[in-house]
Amino acid sequence: NGYTLVADSSTSTGLKWAAATGVTGWVAYTPTYTNFTLGNGTATAAYRDNGDMVDIFIRIVWGSTTSLTGAWRISVPLTIHSNQGSTFLMCARYNDNGSYFIPGGVTLSSTDVIVCNFFVNAGSMCQDWLFNKDANATTPWTWTTNDNITLNFSYRKN
Repeated sequence: NGYTLVADSSTSTGLKWAAATGVTGWVAYTPTYTNFTLGNGTATAAYRDNGDMVDIFIRIVWGSTTSLTGAWRISVPLTIHSNQGSTFLMCARYNDNGSYFIPGGVTLSSTDVIVCNFFVNAGSMCQDWLFNKDANATTPWTWTTNDNITLNFSYRKN
C-alpha cells in the first residue's frame, strides 16, 4: 500500500506509518509494440516502482482493426536488470472471447522488451503442457474482436 511502519519516539507506541521510500502508486504508461497494431482495440497498461522491483499490469482487448503480424513484443517502462534476461514469468491469460482461455506468460528478452508466450497442450493431461510458444497472428488462434490478453508480472529493474 506504499506505507511502512517506522520507529518514532514521539508517539505513544513508538511507531508510526510513513510513506515507503522508493515505492510509488500505479502509474499509467503507453507501451511500444512490435508486430502489433492496436487499431480500435483498447489497452490499459500501468506499472508500480517498488524500489528495485517493478510490477506491471497490461490488458489488451482486440477491436475489429487490431492486428498482430508476427512474434509479439511489448516494451516495459523501466529498464530490466541484465541478470533477468530470458527469464520466463507465468503471468498471462490469453482469452479467445466466448470460447476458452489458455495460460501463458512473458519472457524478459532484453533490457526493455517482453515476449508474449503461451503453453501448448501436447497431450490430454495437465503435465503434458509444453512451454513457450510465441503468440502471433494465428497462434494460439486467429485473433478477432473482443479476444484479449491480461499480463500481470514483476521484474527486477536496473
